[in-house]
Amino acid sequence: MRVAKTPFFFAALIGVSSPVLADDSCAPMIFDTNDCLVGNWVGTNTIAERMQAMLGTLAPAGVSRQVFPDDFARVMGMVIYPDGFYATLPFHSSLTMHDLEDGELTITDMDLAVTSNFGWIWTAGTALRFCALEGSSAMLSMDVSSPGGNASASFDPSAAPNNYMPDITYSCAGDTFSMTIALP
Repeated sequence: MRVAKTPFFFAALIGVSSPVLADDSCAPMIFDTNDCLVGNWVGTNTIAERMQAMLGTLAPAGVSRQVFPDDFARVMGMVIYPDGFYATLPFHSSLTMHDLEDGELTITDMDLAVTSNFGWIWTAGTALRFCALEGSSAMLSMDVSSPGGNASASFDPSAAPNNYMPDITYSCAGDTFSMTIALP
């Protein structure tokens, strides 16, 4: 994700102010937040393109796969306060996957919707750490249509334990902030 600092004030977050760090917070008691992270950030991400590339390489033997990312804007937004409290804008992305095997087409539609997220962010060298407060949620829905029938499933990827932390690195200078998330 690459974002730029902006004076634009998020209308959805106008009422959000940084709470005082409480003892029951998920953030560590002693932490650092790089001053260049503080501010209102709006930018774009490459999630759909990365998912397209990953799913394209995971096609089973004998399957011809095409992955089509959605046309949604790749806009991401985040406010980071001096004490490390953060709030994000909601996010939505989807893609369609066509698998052709022995002349039969299977179509998979995936849709990811993430609500606004609130919590704490801190740094450890060039690594970023996040701890989301309860109430944030995500929903991944999948619909599959094949000659053998149709199926649907939904699950909440944010239901994973809050102590799961992917490797996230960042760079920040002036009005530019970039982060890279290494997923398994």
